[in-house]
Amino acid sequence: YEEVWWYFGLLVLACVILFGAQFAEHFEADAVDIVFNVVSLSTSTGYVSADFEQWGDITIGVMLVIMIIGGCSGSTSGGLKVSRIVLWFRYVRVGLKQTFRPKVITPIKMNGRPVPASALAQLLLVISLFGFFAITGAILFRLLEHHHSALGTLSLIISLLGNTGPAFAEMGPTESFGELSSASKLLCSGIMILGRLEYVAVLVLFSRALWKRY
Repeated sequence: YEEVWWYFGLLVLACVILFGAQFAEHFEADAVDIVFNVVSLSTSTGYVSADFEQWGDITIGVMLVIMIIGGCSGSTSGGLKVSRIVLWFRYVRVGLKQTFRPKVITPIKMNGRPVPASALAQLLLVISLFGFFAITGAILFRLLEHHHSALGTLSLIISLLGNTGPAFAEMGPTESFGELSSASKLLCSGIMILGRLEYVAVLVLFSRALWKRY
C-alpha cells in the first residue's frame, strides 16, 4: 500500500533529522535510542528508552510532528494517521491549483484510485475536530493547571488525542501524570477517549438525528 511507503519514509526522515540534530544541538544519543523512540511515538507504544526531551529543540519539533501524524490507518496506533495527512496535502494542492485553473478537474487519488468525495469530507471533519479539541483541551487544561508551561500543555493534549503516552516539559518521558488534580485527570481521560474513538463516534451520540425515530 502507498500509505506504508509514506510511513516508512516518515520514520527514515525523522531518524535522519535527529541524527543530524546531534551536531546542531550538540548532544549525544545512541542510534538505537533514536530509532526506538521514533518508532515508539509513531506507533503509540508509549515506551521510551532515553530522555529525548534533552536532545534539543529540533528533536522536540520532530517528535511533536510524529505524535500528530501517528501510524497507519487500520492499525492500533493513534494520531491522525499517515493516509489522512497524505490526502490532506493532496487536497490542499488540488485546491490551490483550482484557484487559478477553476475549470480543471484533478481527482485526488490514493493507491492509484480516486478518493470518493464522502471520504474527503470525513477527512476534513476528523482533522477539523482534532484542531478544535486540541485548542479547547489546551485552554481547559491551562485553566485547571495554570502553572504548566505552554509546551507541556500543548504536547500533553496532542499526546492524549493521539493516545501516544509521553509528552514534553512537565509531562516529559521521565515524568508522570500523578501530580495532576482530580479534575485535570478527568479532563485528560475524556480527551483520551475522544482521541481513541476519533471524535466522530463520540460526538454522534449527542446528535438528535441519531436518536430520532423514523
